[in-house]
Amino acid sequence: MSGCHLEQGKIYFDELRLDPITVYKMSPFERVVYCLSEARIPKDEAFEDLFQRTTAVVEEQPETADWSEVVCLSLSDEATVEHMQKVINTLQLVLAVQQRESHPARGFKKILEQRLALYEQIDDGLLHLSKEQQERELLALDYEAEIKELMQEIRNQREKIESLDQQVQKLKEVELMLTPKK
Repeated sequence: MSGCHLEQGKIYFDELRLDPITVYKMSPFERVVYCLSEARIPKDEAFEDLFQRTTAVVEEQPETADWSEVVCLSLSDEATVEHMQKVINTLQLVLAVQQRESHPARGFKKILEQRLALYEQIDDGLLHLSKEQQERELLALDYEAEIKELMQEIRNQREKIESLDQQVQKLKEVELMLTPKK
């Protein structure tokens, strides 16, 4: 059967009436990787429906159910933080029931936990940036108000100077009128 990919190997499949797809069953780890590489993840409502159905199956039968599709869905771009958290809890169920030290679900659980931690860091960073932006805007408004006050003061000072200039001009005119002509 090792040469089944060759033309002569096909004879054995025909003789034994085997379907070449069923000869090798991928492990959950391989199915997750294959699913992610194929990237045929449904969108919106279809994603949510598929996610709910596959998660329910794994949660009902954690010892025998195929958890690979749930993990694949949770690692897709469509998955939200809530989806990932639910899959982490589901994988915890699988690990509790199967209790194997080197279980691939443990690795995917760790990946999801790290991904959630990164999302939290990103959210914290965005919140920090938002606060800084608000502080800058408030500071800009304060500076703008100060500038308006200074501009008003400058206008007032100009008006006073103009008024004093006019008074000086009038005094000069009066002085010219009062001084005798030579």
